[in-house]
Amino acid sequence: DRIVTYSSDDRIFNIDTIKAHNGVDCAKIKPIDQYEMKKDEIRLIGVAQFRAQHGYERLIRGLGEYYKNNQAMKVKLILVGNGTEKPLYEQEVLKAQVEQYVQFAGSKTGDELDQLYNESDIAVSSLGMYKLGLQYVSTLKNCEYLAKGLPVIAGYDDYVLEGNSYSLRVSNDDTAIDINQVIDFYQSVYAEGKEKTINEIRNIALLKADLSQSYKDVISYIME
Repeated sequence: DRIVTYSSDDRIFNIDTIKAHNGVDCAKIKPIDQYEMKKDEIRLIGVAQFRAQHGYERLIRGLGEYYKNNQAMKVKLILVGNGTEKPLYEQEVLKAQVEQYVQFAGSKTGDELDQLYNESDIAVSSLGMYKLGLQYVSTLKNCEYLAKGLPVIAGYDDYVLEGNSYSLRVSNDDTAIDINQVIDFYQSVYAEGKEKTINEIRNIALLKADLSQSYKDVISYIME
């Protein structure tokens, strides 16, 4: 009767669509509960099974460019997970000479993963969607990041990130990420303190990223 799609198509195979987007059960995801902000350090986190579309090499190269000038603000990246792109990231870290600023944590779940989130300030979503020829994507990872209460950096458009100041949309290409732009974003989103920001982002997740909202139109159609 209908085709559920994450795209903007009104009809597929000559059948009317119901537009939805990815979502998570926010009740099962604990928001960050540690609010410390270090004056001279920003902590970025990327959680994934590393594939080409994650594009974290762009961020590593950006860190390399940034640290050529011995910046006072320390920006650190923790990469959580494994995958086919991990050897590339490790090579890029050595090439950029940022070994002391990039940590490979391996795969983590449960309390260990929650603790890494608690120690982070900004989450990094995929930066390499251009490799797949995609500009708009609905990803579970952004929903999870928002449910944790973290601001998000992404290289593509996603419904759950639209219309708020807690996401930084960077270019969707192979250029190095501008770390000074990341610092400006950090200072902007946490201008009124970390606890307030986390709570506001969590509320956005409940309104846009929770399964009850993402599949609202599908449920309504079935009930009708």
